[in-house]
Amino acid sequence: KQNIDLTRQAKFASTPAFALFVTLKNVVCKIGEDAEVLMSLYDPMESKFISENYLVKWSSSGLVKDIDQLHNLRAVFTDLGSEDLKREKISFVCQIVRVGRMELRDNNTKKLTSGLRRPFGVAVMDVTDIITGKMDDEDKQHFIPFQPVAGENDFLQTVINKVITAKEVNHKGQGLWVTLKLLPGDIHQIRKDFPHLVDRSTAVARKMGFPEIIMPGDVRNDIYVTLVQGDFDKGSKTTPKNVEVTMSVYDEDGKKLENVIFPGAGDEGINEYKSVIYYQVKQPRWFETIKVAIPIEDVNRSHLRFTFRHRSSQDSKDKSEKIFALSFVKLMRYDGTTLRDGEHDLIVYKAEAKRLEDSSLYLNLSSTKLELEEKGYSATGKNSQNLGICTISKDSFQISTLVCSTKLTQNGSTKVKFNKTSHPLLFFPTSVNDRFKAAFYLTSA
Repeated sequence: KQNIDLTRQAKFASTPAFALFVTLKNVVCKIGEDAEVLMSLYDPMESKFISENYLVKWSSSGLVKDIDQLHNLRAVFTDLGSEDLKREKISFVCQIVRVGRMELRDNNTKKLTSGLRRPFGVAVMDVTDIITGKMDDEDKQHFIPFQPVAGENDFLQTVINKVITAKEVNHKGQGLWVTLKLLPGDIHQIRKDFPHLVDRSTAVARKMGFPEIIMPGDVRNDIYVTLVQGDFDKGSKTTPKNVEVTMSVYDEDGKKLENVIFPGAGDEGINEYKSVIYYQVKQPRWFETIKVAIPIEDVNRSHLRFTFRHRSSQDSKDKSEKIFALSFVKLMRYDGTTLRDGEHDLIVYKAEAKRLEDSSLYLNLSSTKLELEEKGYSATGKNSQNLGICTISKDSFQISTLVCSTKLTQNGSTKVKFNKTSHPLLFFPTSVNDRFKAAFYLTSA
């Protein structure tokens, strides 16, 4: 063990960063419909994702949807550092989301709604030994057993945690085949040192959060948004709704920003993101994380809009379902700093569906319960703000955000703006690592 540790220390001592290189060889699952395979690194001790997703779209025929990617499904999970080596455990988690009809067994003769994102199952592998360098065999194909959701209503996050604690998975031969290898260096170094593995076509899944040392030239403006959970009243329906959340980004004039939402590395930017639907669940828990990458000059004018809609399994009924509520949050606060990292309890507003489309009607309202309380109003309706045509619903919706930007700050007292002509030299280092960063910036300046 000491020899292994020494070798590993020598190998990674020369670099402050490393990455996990993953090749997806095959997905053996009887899905029967198109699916999304979402792979990411996960800390089971903290029950949270470490990296963004690597997304592969799988077709109902059992092959990758984009045939050009056949035998070339490669991703590199970058920005890992010494803090990650200290983690007690790291898991490689794969979530499979079925894209099709509401229920697989539903072969109703009536026309069924298609294109719904439904939970299908997860596959989990403990990669602690690979990340800590105790195991290194890039040619070895690992089989990661697949655990289907019990009744298409198990929350995927719950299944992940269940599989992690389970002794074994009754996979019936279903699972994923992957190869894994640890590579030293940041992405630029890796491309230079391992061109046979990592080229321009390799997907790059970044860490959610900054690497320990930010290299000069690493300009980043990513906002990670996690749909956490909600609580929705069934209203006039006899059973709880099948709630689908749609997230999009708009400017203050109500214009939608295009191609700024990224569900996973390896996929193009999209205009709106639709959540997984949990069937007839009053309190859905999604834990779906999406990256929003907006041009720096547009951030201060932009807001995230979340609309809620009940989805019906029958196409004719589904078409008549309108948006029943809306939540929103501005990306910049009134003091010029970005939205704070962490969880936000958003207010759920109700109004006519057509009115909810008009951003001028809601943008001057409070977006979070905290903001409402700060203004001296109550979220219960007593002593409530004059909302015009919107009313505050009893429904609740929670998101969590994380800003990874080399250009924006969350600190109101020292508004350091990064641009082409200035360098972040307003720096009060408190740790060795911070001093190292400061020296780095000074030398790069």
